[in-house]
Order: sequence, then structure tokens, then C-alpha cells
Amino acid sequence: MTFDYTFGLDLPELKKLISTEQFVKSEELMDLRYELALYEREMAEILGKSLQDYLLLEYAMESIPVEEYEKALQKVNEYKTKKGLVK
Repeated sequence: MTFDYTFGLDLPELKKLISTEQFVKSEELMDLRYELALYEREMAEILGKSLQDYLLLEYAMESIPVEEYEKALQKVNEYKTKKGLVK
């Protein structure tokens, strides 16, 4: 039996969420976290945020300006460079 993983894309709320810049940036942030094998708390520390505030970034909250996501991505990339983890 084949399972259709796109079933949720019929939901207007989900379509709206995944089309936001915040969602795209949150995916990039999570990709970096997985790449660096870090826990959420460690990412929060790198960004100088509370765990709760960091998790809001991962949850792609539209109330958070895109610029805040971009700053977070920049900080994590600077961390990677500083640690010599750039590919």
C-alpha cells in the first residue's frame, strides 16, 4: 500500500504557512541545526535567545519578522565559520 504524504497540502492553512518566507527560513535554520548536530537549546545559546524564543523561530511564526530569521541564519553561519565547519 502506498501512502500519500501530500494529503495535508489540501488544507488552505497549511498551504498558506508553507508559502511564507518565515517557513522557508525556519527550514533553513533547522537544516543547519541538524547539520551541526545541535540540540535546540544549543542553537538558542548560539543565537543569544531563550529556548522558547528559538523554538518560535523553528515553528515558523509569521509574527516574527523575516529579518530576525535572516539574522539568526547569519549568526549560525558565522558560528560554523568560526568553528571551521564550513564545507
